[in-house]
Amino acid sequence: MSIIMPVKNAAAWLGESIRSIQKQSYDNWELVAVEDHSSDDSLSILHSFSQSDPAITYYQNSADGIIPALRLALTKTTGDFITRMDADDRMPPNKLEVLIEKAVQNREALTTGLVKYFCDEGEVSSGYLEYEKWLNDTVANEKFTENMFRECVVASPNWLISKEHLEKLKIFERLIYPEDYHMILLLWRAGVEFQSVNEVTHLWREHPKRTSRNSTHYQQKAFFDLKVAFFLDNVLEENDQLVIFGSGKKAKLAKQVLTKKEVNYLQLDLKGNENIYHYSTLAKIENPKILIAVYPPENERMQIEGFLQSHNLEKGRHFWFL
Repeated sequence: MSIIMPVKNAAAWLGESIRSIQKQSYDNWELVAVEDHSSDDSLSILHSFSQSDPAITYYQNSADGIIPALRLALTKTTGDFITRMDADDRMPPNKLEVLIEKAVQNREALTTGLVKYFCDEGEVSSGYLEYEKWLNDTVANEKFTENMFRECVVASPNWLISKEHLEKLKIFERLIYPEDYHMILLLWRAGVEFQSVNEVTHLWREHPKRTSRNSTHYQQKAFFDLKVAFFLDNVLEENDQLVIFGSGKKAKLAKQVLTKKEVNYLQLDLKGNENIYHYSTLAKIENPKILIAVYPPENERMQIEGFLQSHNLEKGRHFWFL
């Protein structure tokens, strides 16, 4: 098994991250790290670990960014299975063992597990805890397809897949930012099955310097640009009528992509006005594919789903929450 790790200014956590790999109950692994022009001591830390542990190698990124780092790392791997690890996180001691046991039962699938956020000081923010709860529910109940356009349904450093799959489908060669979400979308579109283990297999560190907090590649607009464009190119068919349900911020972000791509759509809401139809007009729309640009509390979501299902529309086939 090969573990690929992009490293960028992670000196504060890198040693702890690597030691959590070295303590794994499954020991048939190699770590291939790619140092991405750090301005801290990341490079010297990688050098020190590689000198003392032959299972650890590192390379200098010839370009800039996570995507070229992943591409380079993959070319240096020798394992049949690939997993990614982030340099500021930790692995539970049995992560690799749990994932590989499941993966060998179905080598055609991507295998993932549950996540747990932690932070060194203070408490994990409510937003991250809400995402943790949503993601773990999605994974534990394998609701990947129905939630595919809501958020990334697999944590970026918490998957295991055969190297053959990644290479055959040229996944890393095709990646754009946000790369973790794009990878999952590409695999899903290619028909790769997602399977899960109902155990925590990744410890996700929350801290102010997280790339996801500080890079425009991982802001809400970047995710909307990616997922709406991917939906148009890979899900929406010629005879479908695209429908945007809602009129708030998410609807506006989705409409920006649709306008840029000159895609026709209908917009529905609970209140109709001059430019937005009342939701009751759905019954008159043929072949709707619906992107629901709201995510209210569960009881309201169930009401929306019930309304759509009463029109013989199926979640994950005819409608998705954004």
